[in-house]
Amino acid sequence: DLYDNLACMVAGTKRFILFPPEQTKNLYIGPLEHTVSGVPASMVDIDRPDFERFPRLREALTAGQIAELRPGDVLFVPYMWWHHVMSDATFNMQVNYWWNPAEDFQNPQIAQPMLALMSAILTLRDLPPSQNRAWKAMFDHFIFHQSDPVAEHLPETFRGLLGELKPEQRASILKGMARGLVG
Repeated sequence: DLYDNLACMVAGTKRFILFPPEQTKNLYIGPLEHTVSGVPASMVDIDRPDFERFPRLREALTAGQIAELRPGDVLFVPYMWWHHVMSDATFNMQVNYWWNPAEDFQNPQIAQPMLALMSAILTLRDLPPSQNRAWKAMFDHFIFHQSDPVAEHLPETFRGLLGELKPEQRASILKGMARGLVG
């Protein structure tokens, strides 16, 4: 899920298996654009694993964390942690509270990383290996840099996307990107 989640068990029991995002490659994720819940899902049957077809699942299972919920229990499911849920009782009731601290309701486009992933797949994935490596270096530097300053060498007025954006700047850049996608 693209939210943090508190799963609060009211009645019955459920068993959760949680997998950190780093296990994505070992969970055999299905199509990105055709999903039941709007988010991608694993194509493996966790209850009856086929290790011949999905050999890397063994590694995911060793990293999995299991939680058994009973009435009154609350489980925190972090943002983008994969999870498998099994109900053990005839009657179950669970209340969830989802939130995403990164969402900015003034600028909802901030919360569209799945679109960015799909765009990158369409435009970058099938490039020749040398070009793919070059784009990986660009993404690592400009997106996944964490605390490494990427624009300190530029005056603030020339930082553009590399600096702090006001809502109107963000909207203007997105409009330009949309024109480029349509054209």
